[in-house]
Amino acid sequence: MAQGAREAYFVGAPLNRASWLRGSHAFLNTAVTSADARFLLLSRGNPLVHATDERRKSLVFATWAEVKEAVLATAQPQSESLFGPEAYGLVPKDAADRAYAACTNGLLSPNLSLAFLGIESHGTSSNKQVPQGTPYFALSLLYKRAGMDSTPLEALLAQLTQSYDVLDMRLAVAIGALTPRDAAYVGGARSIIDWNERFQHCAACGALQYSAAAGYKRVCLRALQACATGEAFFERFGLPRLSGTECLSGRTLQNYAYPRTDLVVIVGIVSADTKRILLGRKRGWPAGYYSCIAGFVEQGESFEEAARREAWEETGLEIGTVMYQWHLMVGMFAYATSPDEELQLDLDDELEEAFFATKAQVAQVLRYVRREGEPLYRHGHKLIVPGRRAMAHALLAHSAVRASRSAWKGPFFVPFPNLQQALKNNTPIRTNARSCTILPNFVGLKFLVHNGKHHLPVTITEEMVGHKLGEFAVTRKKFSYRLTKNK
Repeated sequence: MAQGAREAYFVGAPLNRASWLRGSHAFLNTAVTSADARFLLLSRGNPLVHATDERRKSLVFATWAEVKEAVLATAQPQSESLFGPEAYGLVPKDAADRAYAACTNGLLSPNLSLAFLGIESHGTSSNKQVPQGTPYFALSLLYKRAGMDSTPLEALLAQLTQSYDVLDMRLAVAIGALTPRDAAYVGGARSIIDWNERFQHCAACGALQYSAAAGYKRVCLRALQACATGEAFFERFGLPRLSGTECLSGRTLQNYAYPRTDLVVIVGIVSADTKRILLGRKRGWPAGYYSCIAGFVEQGESFEEAARREAWEETGLEIGTVMYQWHLMVGMFAYATSPDEELQLDLDDELEEAFFATKAQVAQVLRYVRREGEPLYRHGHKLIVPGRRAMAHALLAHSAVRASRSAWKGPFFVPFPNLQQALKNNTPIRTNARSCTILPNFVGLKFLVHNGKHHLPVTITEEMVGHKLGEFAVTRKKFSYRLTKNK
């Protein structure tokens, strides 16, 4: 990735997730034990990083040799294989029963919190079925099932923390402690590991669950009992033999056992006169801290409906037009049709205060947050907004770019192909799209922007975000005064 390149935080890891290989025991067992394998190590969701006094931290990626002894001692397989029913002495009751494969593909030890993240490819692979490259895994060092004593992985963590630090991710987000690349690795790893460790019981029948599909599926123990035999598996891990009917999760179409992605909208509410944007603060937030309103998308609801509902619930304002912004978290500008005096915070009683800030106020606050200017005070406290890695910051930054109504509109975006490849190879992108809005993930890219006659080189910096490409490819020659002889 090019120096200075900026992606949406927590997404954009250069990995081929190779989801079709999550049930391939031959691939998984070869990949996890290979010398090329790398393990992102987590302690209660916080990654291990190299010890340094610098603000920017670097992730620790362990090798199989470094974690092998502790992993095998914790997982307790019958061999050095970690994935698949054969590693734990399970066999099907009926070889033709497809439920057995569904319950055991990518099966892991119940003692282990491990997930296959994907493969970082090195160049073009001729084998699309099994891409060539570095396999990455996420490994939780402090996971313990109920009733378990200390594990060898805990001892490994104690040993590793003599040389490495554990990075508090709350602090990391606030100060941008990780590069976008490292943050993307942590985003995927932390989410899938956290989901596995939280969802211990089947939503259909309440029985214990275990991990399958290389960490991307949770399977009910009752469903496994219905299709598999293997007393050693249940005895080794102290799992109960359950009586009663088979769990419906093993036979019906449902989504009890797969990771959740909860959609969220964050909304910059523009005043009826289109000159100000709403800032609000929740009860319990640090003094002076404000942001845009946000909330989850509910079932059977579009993004636009969610934006209007959240605006009404939290502020009592009616919304007209809704314009999209960017990133995985769905950011929007929403035009209020209600006047300021109808602002009402006691409907769902979530906000402590909300007010419409002018563009000049937003610009001043952003300069202070970036340590480039003086603070703005409200109620005796410095007014602070989320940092530049947050979606709310992107909305506010875009709103403060210009004084015209167009600043509140959604950006005009051209879907340039191969942005990642351009960053990696440092090659310029040739375009005639002068009106394309510069997005945060353009930072570090090089463009050749047409000015009507030539394609001029433009390198994107953070200060250019929110502007148009054409603003940096002038259409007229720079005026220069030349002394001439008067006649």
